[in-house]
Amino acid sequence: MSIPRGTLVTFFKRFIAIAPLALAILAAGCNNSSPKISVTLSPTSPQNAVGAQVIPVTATLTHDTKAAGVTWSLTGGGALSGQTTTAVTYTAPATIAAAGTATITATSVTDPTETAKLVINLTPISVTLNPSAAQTLEQNG
Repeated sequence: MSIPRGTLVTFFKRFIAIAPLALAILAAGCNNSSPKISVTLSPTSPQNAVGAQVIPVTATLTHDTKAAGVTWSLTGGGALSGQTTTAVTYTAPATIAAAGTATITATSVTDPTETAKLVINLTPISVTLNPSAAQTLEQNG
């Protein structure tokens, strides 16, 4: 069976005309990249804390298709407790002798290159009594 030459020429002209469009559609449909994961914390930085103050922290992840949440880490003074994949509780040191900072980092489990940080300013409290010498009060009556 032979195909007439005119039919083949017409077929190839049409094929060549639509081939770029077909390749563009195919390439767009094959793009498997998903939106990048992002991590945000609440409250936002910076926060201020005095001795033994407690600050609850919540992580929100967008585009985390695995819903794996975050891991938590702390640098500086204080402690983390009650850790879940979306929340943690920070407790400032009981005694803060000098001003400093603590930083809480939330790292995406699904994409460890995505992190969010909360900076906490640790503020010492000082109490000054005035007068500095003891005084005696007399009661009349």
